[in-house]
Amino acid sequence: MQTRTTQIRKSQISNAAFHKAVVYSIVGIMLIPIVATFLYSISSSWGATITPDGFTLDWYIKLLTDTRFLQAFGRSLFICITALLLSVVLVLPAIFVVFYYFPKLDKLMNILILLPFAVPPVVSSVGLLQLYADSDISLIGTPWILIGTYFTIALPFMYRAIANSFEAINLQDLMDAAHLLGASTTQAFLMIIVPNLKKG
Repeated sequence: MQTRTTQIRKSQISNAAFHKAVVYSIVGIMLIPIVATFLYSISSSWGATITPDGFTLDWYIKLLTDTRFLQAFGRSLFICITALLLSVVLVLPAIFVVFYYFPKLDKLMNILILLPFAVPPVVSSVGLLQLYADSDISLIGTPWILIGTYFTIALPFMYRAIANSFEAINLQDLMDAAHLLGASTTQAFLMIIVPNLKKG
């Protein structure tokens, strides 16, 4: 019996070692292009040799002191953060309403949320341009058109992540407990449900 247990332990240890080796190999292979790109970015010159001729941080210093780069980087951050905040502000209450009041609509929402993937990007971009061009507010040539476009791209990812978090918590029981303790639906949503969705 003890020999059998020892054999099982040795088998488990060898399996674990094999799995770790596979995972580390895959991670190593995936890191090669990233490390190579970083080395190229700090090399003074890299010709036909396997290794660079030397290393320097001049390229980064020039980049970080270029006002045009800093302005473009700031605009990019503004557009991305605004699009993500807009997604959270609009999607989070919508998912709450679906999961709490109309749970049967979840299947329909899953189908609707996949539409941005079903429509080819060229078609959706032309449609968005026409939609924004016909608007009373002039959006063409402004960052707001990019925010609207990124919003539609981020929407399915945002919905799926938050919906998974809603499925992981017991929404009905949490809301019932909050109502029994005297909280309104809004208070329960903001003080109990939202903190439970932090990971999502």
